[in-house]
Formats: sequence, C-alpha cells, structure tokens
Amino acid sequence: EQGHFKCSGCGHPLYTADAKFKSSCGWPCFDQVVYSEEGGCHVGVNPSHGQFEIVCNNCGGHLGHVFYGERCTANNERH
Repeated sequence: EQGHFKCSGCGHPLYTADAKFKSSCGWPCFDQVVYSEEGGCHVGVNPSHGQFEIVCNNCGGHLGHVFYGERCTANNERH
C-alpha cells in the first residue's frame, strides 16, 4: 500500500501505509511514525495514568495510546 494516515484534526501525516499491521485489538495499528527534517517526529508520547498517550505533534490532537513490549512486530511497539 502507499500513502499516509493523517491526523483527523489538522491533516498532518502520522504513519505510512507500510507501518500498518493487523492486531487482535480491533483498532488500526502502526509500529512506526513519520519523521521529517522540518517537523521531526510527527507523533508525541506523553505518560498518562500508567499508560502512554500519543498525540499529533502539529496540533496536539489525541491519537490513542502506544504499547511497548508486546512483540507484535520487530519494532516492538503498537500505536
């Protein structure tokens, strides 16, 4: 697949189609965020109540949570 998954709030590209993978959680899952020279990492991670909230680094919109150590992919993280 080609293209990007974008923030619904501002249209900022967050994940490439190649970063999407199937998981048993029922939600779209990604294991790698978009980086650019002008914007750096496009997804921010904030510790929140024992979890890690992810937000768009352009507009601050809530994207969900990131989970580490589940071994779903070689990158070992699930967004």
